[in-house]
Amino acid sequence: MNERGDVIRHDFKLLESIIITGMPRKGKSWFTLSVLTQMCAFCSPKELHLYIGDPKDGISDYNNFVLPHVKRFESEDSKVLNMLRELVKVEAPRRTKIIGDASNVNIWDFKAKYPDVDLPVIDVVVDERVTLSSMEKEYSRIKYALCKVKETGYFNYGLVKTEKEKVPA
Repeated sequence: MNERGDVIRHDFKLLESIIITGMPRKGKSWFTLSVLTQMCAFCSPKELHLYIGDPKDGISDYNNFVLPHVKRFESEDSKVLNMLRELVKVEAPRRTKIIGDASNVNIWDFKAKYPDVDLPVIDVVVDERVTLSSMEKEYSRIKYALCKVKETGYFNYGLVKTEKEKVPA
């Protein structure tokens, strides 16, 4: 709901990326979990794969999000970056070949043309982007690569970002 109490509705199929921002401890991760749960309720694990990175060293809100849609969850900085690197270096070229060889531009066109081919949508969620940003050199390379992959329509990409609190003067 928005600030007026109106229900917000949106087809996430139409989104290529989303950024959820806010002050610390204001419900960004819980909102994200709510959206992911709804996505999993409407899509089978054959249709939707989730890759979640939340570099909080074991204290993640996603620890208990153990649905069959979650193909990989990482909570350590280096492992989150490795997961992203594997998606960019391995899965993206594989999908480029499958979708491109079929003369399609994105996964939705491909699925419409070949509904019997198992090629799930992959949603990538990176929570606590600020933590990864501290590994600036490596993270900037991965972020650039993921943005390029996102442009091809093969992945959906979400960031959950904590805004720094303003300190009164």
